[in-house]
Amino acid sequence: MSQDCQALVKELREVMGHMEMALGAIDEAILWTDGAGTLRWCNQTFVNWLDRSRIMLLGKPITELLPLAVRGQDLPESAHPVSQAIESRVSQQGDYSSRESARLFRIHAAFIEGADGDDSVVVVARDISREKEFEEYRLQSAALAATVNAIAILDGEGNIQWVNQAFVDMTGYTLREVHGQSLRVLRSGKQPEAFYEDLWSTILSGKNWAGDLINKHKNGTLYNEHQTVTPIVYDGAVTHFIAVKQDITLRKQQEEELRQLNEELESRIEERTRHLAREVEERRLAESAVREGERLLQSLLNGLGAAFLIFEPKTMTLVEMNSIAEAMFGFVQEAAIGRLCDDLFAAFDEKTFQCVCVSRELLDTNDEILIQTGEGGSIFVERHVQSTQIQGKDHLAVVLFDVTERKSLERQLSVAQKLESIGHLASGIAHEINTPTQYVGDSIQFTSEAVEDLMEIINAYAGLAQQCREQKILPEQIEIIDAALEEGDMEFLAEELPSAFVRAADGVSRISEIVKAMRTFSHPGSGEFQPVNLNETIRTTLTVARNEWKYVADVDEQLDPNLPFIKGLSGELNQVILNLVVNAAHAIEEKVTDSGVKGTITVKTREVDGRAEMVIEDTGVGIHPEKITRIFDPFFTTKEVGKGSGQGLAIAHDVIVGKHGGTLNAESTPGEGTAFIVTLDFYGGDM
Repeated sequence: MSQDCQALVKELREVMGHMEMALGAIDEAILWTDGAGTLRWCNQTFVNWLDRSRIMLLGKPITELLPLAVRGQDLPESAHPVSQAIESRVSQQGDYSSRESARLFRIHAAFIEGADGDDSVVVVARDISREKEFEEYRLQSAALAATVNAIAILDGEGNIQWVNQAFVDMTGYTLREVHGQSLRVLRSGKQPEAFYEDLWSTILSGKNWAGDLINKHKNGTLYNEHQTVTPIVYDGAVTHFIAVKQDITLRKQQEEELRQLNEELESRIEERTRHLAREVEERRLAESAVREGERLLQSLLNGLGAAFLIFEPKTMTLVEMNSIAEAMFGFVQEAAIGRLCDDLFAAFDEKTFQCVCVSRELLDTNDEILIQTGEGGSIFVERHVQSTQIQGKDHLAVVLFDVTERKSLERQLSVAQKLESIGHLASGIAHEINTPTQYVGDSIQFTSEAVEDLMEIINAYAGLAQQCREQKILPEQIEIIDAALEEGDMEFLAEELPSAFVRAADGVSRISEIVKAMRTFSHPGSGEFQPVNLNETIRTTLTVARNEWKYVADVDEQLDPNLPFIKGLSGELNQVILNLVVNAAHAIEEKVTDSGVKGTITVKTREVDGRAEMVIEDTGVGIHPEKITRIFDPFFTTKEVGKGSGQGLAIAHDVIVGKHGGTLNAESTPGEGTAFIVTLDFYGGDM
């Protein structure tokens, strides 16, 4: 090698050595990897970070030497910035934390594309842990400076090192004026020396101190403050104190004013108390008399079964109610009193709302109204609206008497009277119809037999006429007879007259059955329990009610022929069955309307568990689940206005359950139909 080349190599080595020293002296770690991410060279800074010799680092994957994490989660090797740079062939940059230490790094991985695929990555990593700490310190300092409370930081000797703007605003002193001084500069002389001795004894022991004191502003004015002093302990010794001050001058002034007002108020109260003592005693005696009267009135109303509600008339706020009103509307007295009538009865129907939430215009009025109960049922009440006084103030009292039973009895009496009248009328009509019907039936029977005899005579004459034709005797007379037979259409008469007499006889028989059913149905009975043929009672009622169902339904009778007699009141059972059959017909009519399609009413009887069971089932519109629990309530109906009174099922329930000791239940599926199931006891006496 020539001397020039040797000199050049020497110079190059010196330059590389200087460069190595320069790169090793900087704070950033510099690394060079091949295209697989294997470390080929690093500077001294990286060696110092890992505290390992360089020779031990070279040839190892960078992801193993510099494992990273983001937000506490370890990065997989594929997400390492070097791996990402090699895979994407694009330089990567970001902030990461070390998996193995608390260091924070800002890493720049520069991808270098080499010739013939000899790619490499140069990594520059900078430790930014201190920068993050300084940033947090800056944020904390900014927060302390901006807080509304005055803050002073003191050294271990109690000398001021730093104050925020709120301290300046509160005391009038700037940091330049108080730096190196103690907080004595603010003393007003209003606290004794023992006060400060206790303060220092507490904070020097490492405990927090808090208290109120009076200090002096730079301009000489006094102000009240609440101060908290927190000692900072490091390695077992108190190194600094942080004093937080809040100006409470306004609060103290308000407290003083409040104290003076309290003293004045107490003085007035004492004076007023003496004055009221006499009034209280007088009022106590008067209220005792009023309460006694109210108890007497409440006992009287409870005894009469009346619900009463008392309202403040301007706002209609409930101020009193009795237990009967609670039960009637489902209220709890403690929760209801104090509420507006509008709120209490908002969920009830319009009639109930208007019945209770009244105005002064209805004073001294009496009405009978159908209202809704808290359980969703319906009752008739007699309402009385009266004016009353409570503690000398006018109030409105709404008194409600439950007259449902009375109305039901009146309705039943009315129905019974109508049935009795109809029964007498039906009995008379049946008698009047029965006699001519018997005449008609006898005449039809006679005419039918006479026609049979006449047909035999006519047939004999026809035979004679045929012989005359054959022998050519009396041709003129035979011609007259043939013309008469043809004119009278004897062949048609001979064929149709017998069936016509049969139809006439069936019609008369049907009339007789209807008359018999009417007489049986309208018979009032003896009023005592008797053996009753349930099947025959059903047939009679179906006959009477035929006009109600024959246009909309067919009746399917599935009556047990061996069913024993039951114990019952035949007249009232007729009414129950009639109500159930008519209801079934109406339900089917509502469903089929004018479609021409008929529904089915199925009537079954059988013996179940030692009792007679009757089922009347229809294929009508059915009853919604929320309504089926109320169908036996008086005056409740699911029919349209004018179609039902709401009494039929209530009366039926009273007859079956109340009078006969049986059961009456309903099962329904909306859109498919309803079944009423009745059970009754068999007759146990002699027949």
